[in-house]
Amino acid sequence: MQVLVTGGTGFVGSHTVRAVVQAGHDVRLLVRSKARIAPAFDPLETDPPPHVIGDATNPGAVREAVDGCDAVIHCAAVFSYHPRRAGDMATTNLRAAAVVFRSALEQDCDPVVYCSSIAALVPVRTSTVSPDTPVGNSGVPYFRSKADAEALARGLQGEGSPLVSVLPGGVCGPHDPYVGETNENCIRRPLRGMLPFRVAGASLPMIDVREAAAVLAACLTPGRGPRRYVAGRNITWNGAFALLRDLTGRRLPQIPTPAPVGRATGLAFSGLARLGVPPLYTREGLSVILEPWPPMDESALRDDLGVAEMPLEAAFADTIRWMVEAGHLRKSQAGALIG
Repeated sequence: MQVLVTGGTGFVGSHTVRAVVQAGHDVRLLVRSKARIAPAFDPLETDPPPHVIGDATNPGAVREAVDGCDAVIHCAAVFSYHPRRAGDMATTNLRAAAVVFRSALEQDCDPVVYCSSIAALVPVRTSTVSPDTPVGNSGVPYFRSKADAEALARGLQGEGSPLVSVLPGGVCGPHDPYVGETNENCIRRPLRGMLPFRVAGASLPMIDVREAAAVLAACLTPGRGPRRYVAGRNITWNGAFALLRDLTGRRLPQIPTPAPVGRATGLAFSGLARLGVPPLYTREGLSVILEPWPPMDESALRDDLGVAEMPLEAAFADTIRWMVEAGHLRKSQAGALIG
């Protein structure tokens, strides 16, 4: 099967390319810059696939990239909690999804796999996070952009289009080309002593990038029609700190921080960020862990695709080791994990 992957030089995209190739498929990339290809695939020991230069919001470039492909995996998106990126996300994420979905379906691709996000479901109004959880209406720019794109996908699914939505939690893991928000805020900054807060009730559904990639690759069976899957499991903010302590042997002290204090300082940091001051964290980023996340129902994913769950302990450990190797952490910050 010839598979087009958009966003293939990003974190999830590059791991997905490797998973798709390992599953025996041929891959083509749609990339904005050829210079991003080697940095994304060299660390994964994966040969760079053929590529088309273009933007996922450009119909002409997408049509050229889709031509001759049997299936598409759409991973391209702008992901940031920085308030200065709000405009980019509002326009780019929905437009890219619309252009890619339309072009792929016009070319009779089956399936068209969309890497959505549980962010699309915020605020969650069901007792579990499941494929049937309604699209949310959050005012956070990233959440809103993913909700709009997920709503578009569900509309096409309702028409019977062979579109598969995968909604992963926060994605962590090694070989992250840009050290994205989840790896930065849940692993790197706590180990650097930059987010020493104890926040009762704060949590986040998370998933190993290699598991997320395996799920996306497993969706490539044609002829199964529209489907949706959620992927990830909850870990509390304080539980993540406990896991980091267990892995590194470090004390990593935390300061008890009431949620209202966190929200107030997050709002202040967001205001400074709009003025160009690099924020420690933002109101937008904090909102994801202060969402009252119910349990994730992954039963449809496990029953349909048979992808094994990868423990978050392994994801954290491998990420820390990689961060040391890549120079993002000092050996001393990894503690006993780097003996």
